[in-house]
Amino acid sequence: MNIKCVICDESHDSRTCPKKNLENPIRKCANCGGPHTASYRGCPKHPKINNNAVIKKAIHMRQQLELTTQQRNLQPATQHTTPTDDNQNKKLPNLSLLKEDYTDIFTPL
Repeated sequence: MNIKCVICDESHDSRTCPKKNLENPIRKCANCGGPHTASYRGCPKHPKINNNAVIKKAIHMRQQLELTTQQRNLQPATQHTTPTDDNQNKKLPNLSLLKEDYTDIFTPL
């Protein structure tokens, strides 16, 4: 990779540029060759950072998270207990009526 000065577009580091300390240095862009430094954001060839893609991805992820949360809230609650048997809910027979049916088996003491 070739080193380019952002001030004068020559092959040296910008920190050691001999034109840097001049009162009115002649600037030359390393990107387009224009009369400005290579770090000038108004340069038509200045590298643009695409923050839009990062922001759109973050928004998409947030929307997906919200949808997932909504779907969880809409699902019916799962049953955590075992259902009761219908036989358990029936009333017990009246024992006084049964006593007459089984008098030959059960004798009072």
